Amino acid sequence: FPVTIVISEVINDKFIPYFYNKDKYLIFYGSRGSSKSDCMSKMIIYRLLSESFFRCLSVRKTATSIAESSYKMIVDNIYNMGLGNLFKITTSPLKIECLNGNYVIFRGLDEVDRLKSLTNICCLHFEEEVPDTVEEWNTLVLSIRSSFASFIQIMVSMNPMLEDYENHYFWQMFFKGEGRLSFRRAINTDNGVQYINVMHSTYHDN
Repeated sequence: FPVTIVISEVINDKFIPYFYNKDKYLIFYGSRGSSKSDCMSKMIIYRLLSESFFRCLSVRKTATSIAESSYKMIVDNIYNMGLGNLFKITTSPLKIECLNGNYVIFRGLDEVDRLKSLTNICCLHFEEEVPDTVEEWNTLVLSIRSSFASFIQIMVSMNPMLEDYENHYFWQMFFKGEGRLSFRRAINTDNGVQYINVMHSTYHDN
């Protein structure tokens, strides 16, 4: 598309080094008002426009909470950046499709049957919340696969408000034993070495 987006004009400085990130797990966390969710939504818009194949599943705990959260933020940013003519945006189903065929679909964890039927998803996006159980997490993460995409990524934007966090699977999986607020580290998996990239932000970064 003949579109020019100057990254430094649409996101805050702290997030610029992460904008083109291709690590398997990209996690933004921190206080409200730090612009982490806004930045991640713009990263998704960029990928919709620029990648040859991009299909993203954006998930929240309930389907009813999506329309006024992750869906609305991405739609608002599309129009705020003057890109509305490059997208087909629908509410039934909740879907944002670029004219090149790339798209984001939005689902709730309470729509299990609809999640199971999805194919060739290469990006999984969690906005402000993660699944309650490790079983739900694994069901989603293990279903993300595509032979057409250049890489697979799990994107998470969240506030640090997990109850009893030291016993929560998400903290144990990504933060346990880590003393730094922001970090990148390698993990060994059945698919070889993959990377976790975690970035902490506050309202001072906005």
